[in-house]
Amino acid sequence: MYRNAISFLFLALILYNATSAVWINGAFLLNRDYVVENLCEQRLSLDNECQGQCVLMKKLKESQERDSEHSTTKMQELQLVFTQNTWLFSLSAAVGVRTRMPIPADQGQRTDSFTLAIFRPPIS
Repeated sequence: MYRNAISFLFLALILYNATSAVWINGAFLLNRDYVVENLCEQRLSLDNECQGQCVLMKKLKESQERDSEHSTTKMQELQLVFTQNTWLFSLSAAVGVRTRMPIPADQGQRTDSFTLAIFRPPIS
């Protein structure tokens, strides 16, 4: 039960992190009037064409910088953790090894009588 709860928690955190721009845009759209009246840099001008977009762009830029900072840190950690030693070797032929083996000549009469002593079919 605890494993399922923990796994769902981690899944929610990963999804939140991956979709942070969507959440920032959603929060901006829900609170657009407050942002335009209180947080916008051009809120004091009479013809405010910004409509809070400056605040939205700032938040998105901060989020993107934070994500890129985390990704570079992760890459540096990966480079430190996953170092691999490679061993160099060559497949050169050793000195004095023959490349062709001569076929042995017939060495006279061979007897295969020992195979009859070993192999005996089952008696039915």
